[in-house]
Amino acid sequence: MGGSISAQVEELRMDASSKGRTWLQEKMASMTRDDLQKVAAASDVSTRRQDGSKVAPAELRNALVEHFAPQASLLGGRCLVL
Repeated sequence: MGGSISAQVEELRMDASSKGRTWLQEKMASMTRDDLQKVAAASDVSTRRQDGSKVAPAELRNALVEHFAPQASLLGGRCLVL
């Protein structure tokens, strides 16, 4: 992921709302651990468990999908044409 992290997070939010949950899951699956951690930090998603250990990448992906899921559900992954 290039550019500012806040811009990337905003782009994820917008894309999630227009492209849906499946796209969001695929996008998270394609990210490196480092990128996942950056997005999580910028989104206030914890990268550590209560005991202080790091969350595994798969758990972090799932947490981020759940975090962005409301945006992915707004249109159900469909575009409205007016």
